[in-house]
Amino acid sequence: MTEKTMACKALAAMFKKHGDPNDLEITFVANAAMELGLDNKEADEVMQVLKEGGDYQTFIGGMNSKAVKTFFFRRVVAATLLDEQIEDAELKLIYDTAGMLAFNKEAVDEYLEWMKEGIAWDKRGIAIAGKL
Repeated sequence: MTEKTMACKALAAMFKKHGDPNDLEITFVANAAMELGLDNKEADEVMQVLKEGGDYQTFIGGMNSKAVKTFFFRRVVAATLLDEQIEDAELKLIYDTAGMLAFNKEAVDEYLEWMKEGIAWDKRGIAIAGKL
């Protein structure tokens, strides 16, 4: 199994752990699989994890390259921000995941701040566009 497949399976397991994934979450995982270029067989394996669940930590352990780990972590943070806020449990997930990936805590803090600024920036753009 490729580490790209492992990254998508980890995303799927993350969503499934909290119940049956909704349409937005399913699309989120499917888009990640498409971005990573998974073939149909690999994508089907990922969708199976969305249905049945899987071991998040084991899937993370299957990722070795910095590029895949970074892609995955960015998607984890984006997933927690789907509702534009980060709850305490989501923040714990982010920091636990960063620890499993051996990421620098200060860089994680900086990245989270940047993501929050990005959401505020996007909202401002939408408000301005609404005035057009």
